[in-house]
Parts: sequence; C-alpha cells; structure tokens
Amino acid sequence: MYNDIVKEIYLSSKYLTNIKSLNLCCNLRDCVNELCNTLTSLKNLTSLQLSYQGSEGLIKLVSSLKYLTNLTILNLEKNEPGNNATKHLLETFRYLPHLTTVNLAYSILSVKPGETLNKFKYFSGITSLNLSYNQLGKYGIEDLSHYLRYLSNLTDLNLTGNLIDKEGAKQISTSLKYLSKLTDLNLSYNTIGTEGIIELSHVIRRLSSIRSLNLSNNLLGGEGLKALLNSIRHVLSLTFLNLSVNNLSKDSVRDIVELFRFFPNLTSLNLSSNQIGTEGMIKISVALKYVPNLSIINLTWNGICPSQERILTNALSQLPAFSFYHNISNSFYYFSSILQVEAKVC
Repeated sequence: MYNDIVKEIYLSSKYLTNIKSLNLCCNLRDCVNELCNTLTSLKNLTSLQLSYQGSEGLIKLVSSLKYLTNLTILNLEKNEPGNNATKHLLETFRYLPHLTTVNLAYSILSVKPGETLNKFKYFSGITSLNLSYNQLGKYGIEDLSHYLRYLSNLTDLNLTGNLIDKEGAKQISTSLKYLSKLTDLNLSYNTIGTEGIIELSHVIRRLSSIRSLNLSNNLLGGEGLKALLNSIRHVLSLTFLNLSVNNLSKDSVRDIVELFRFFPNLTSLNLSSNQIGTEGMIKISVALKYVPNLSIINLTWNGICPSQERILTNALSQLPAFSFYHNISNSFYYFSSILQVEAKVC
C-alpha cells in the first residue's frame, strides 16, 4: 500500500513543488527509485522524515538529499544504516546549510574509529541533535567528543542509551564546555556511575543556560548526587530534573532538600525507582514549600507506604502550580495508583 502511495506521489510530484513537510515512516525498498526522483523535485521541503529504510535503501535516498537545500528538520530514526550508509549520510549534510534539527535515534550508527563521526563538523548550524540508542560505545563516544565542539549553536543534545561509562563521561565533558547555548541535555540510560558524574559535574556548572537535565538510569548513588548538586547549584536556569533509577536512598534526602532550596523555579522532578522510603518522602513533603512552581513530581516505586500518602497530598495542595485534579493521566493519579500497588510490600 505504501509503495503504491509513493508511486502516486512520484507521478504527481510536478504539482507538489510547494510541499513543506513529508513523513514516510515505512520500508519503501520496492519504490526507492521513484522516491529518489520525487525528492529531487521537492526543493521547497523544509521537514523530512524517512524511517525504516534500511542500509541499501538509505544509500540511494541519501544521494537525493543534497537537492533539498531548504531542509531545516531531518528525521532518519530507526534506519540502521551500517558504516557505508552512515558515512554517505553524514557527508551529505554539508549540502544542507539550513539544517537545524537532526534525529538519528535508534539507527545503530556503525562507527569506525577516526573515520565516520568527523563529518559532524559540517553540523555547525544545528541546534537539536538526537543520537539516542545508537550504542556508540567506547570508540563512538571518543570520536563524537572530538567533534561536538563544532556544534556551538546546539541547544538540545540527546545521548540516551549509548553505553557511556565513566571514561565516556570524561570524554564527553571535554566537548560539553564548548556548548554554551545548551538548554536540554539527556544522558539517561547509560552507565555513567559515581566517578563519571564527578567528571561531568566540572563542566555542567559552566552550562549556565541548562533548563532540562535527564540523568536517569545511571547508577549515580548518593556520592554521585552530592557531586552533581555541587555543580548544578550554579545553574539557576534549571527547571526539569530527572534522577530516577539512580540508587538514591533515604540518606540522599538531605541533598534532595538542598536541591529544592537552590532551585525555587523547578517545575518537574522525577525521583522514581530509587529507595527513598516513607521517612524520606515525609521529609521531601515538608521541603516542597521551597519549590512553589513545581507542577510535576514523581516518587513512584520508592517503597512508600500508602498510609502516609495524605502527608504528600497536603504538601502538594499548597503549591500554586500543582494541579492534580485535571485529568486521570496527571502525574498525581499515576503516583496514587502506584502507591496502592506498593501497599503489599509496606
């Protein structure tokens, strides 16, 4: 069906020259030639998404991208291009001077040391880069750290799920200091650990524009949290913080309370899937007065007894920005339902 649609688009392409956005999220291997010819005629296109094309199809499609000189948004997630296609793809970006947003998530970029990611130097105008779940690993992160410094206009960087360990964190830190405009940084689902976050902390304090920081699933532990707080207390712009699944215990509550004091403008905080416990939750509830703008807090899966839920609800009700009666999908109702499930283990 999708192949027939593309063939129809191809036959009608001369009438579609003013199209600004095109989204094709399906495997089009049977009509890739028609699609290539179609793309070369859509020169006013500013947004393009091509997913699930595979390595062979992507190599053919890449040759057409250089004609789309007005592109500002390019989404190529879930293509698994392989080394050859990755190399051709990144080389093509030099022909796209207006590109600001690039999504290569879930593409499993095939990286050879010193060979592939050096093409990121052509990304100088990009403001948003998503490389999540590419399993870059040791060599990929090492290469990427050399070329991130060319992306001086970057405001949004997503490196979720790239096997970044403490050594990778150290390498990434050397480049982050050049990204002074960064507002959103996502390093979740890596294995940064305590030593890694200590390395990152030295540079995070310099990122004065950061609004959103996601470090979930990184095994930070209590010492890692202390190191992080010592650095981000200088980042007064922070409004969103995700520290879920980081082995934080009731011993970390004092640092969490300090976090509230330093960030009165915090609007969203995720501390789910740690080991804060009921006693820690009570202390956090008392400290909520320091974050009057908080609208979302997630404390699920922390071993909190439902009998103490009212303490938290009373504290939340005092926050002018927290509206938990809006609809059933609101974070408060999600929080309540998890507490009921956890009643069996309290």
